[in-house]
Amino acid sequence: MRLPDQNIEAEQSLIASLLLNNKLFDHCEFVKPEEFYRADHQLFFKTISQMRREGLEIDLVTLGEELKKQGELTKPRVLYLSKLVE
Repeated sequence: MRLPDQNIEAEQSLIASLLLNNKLFDHCEFVKPEEFYRADHQLFFKTISQMRREGLEIDLVTLGEELKKQGELTKPRVLYLSKLVE
């Protein structure tokens, strides 16, 4: 069985970049959450997209708060997000 094309490092870099510089999101208009291979990355990008459409600033803390509101914040996700922006 052939796996779909994937580049986890590229996904990680995009999520981290968006958290560090929200203006980069303006260049991601054609990126869709379902294009990410990892489910966590799909969730992060979808949440970041929603927050940006609402005009909110996004960083590690605000993304974590939004994920918590959605009931999607778990300890592994907190640790993973923290590692992404190191």
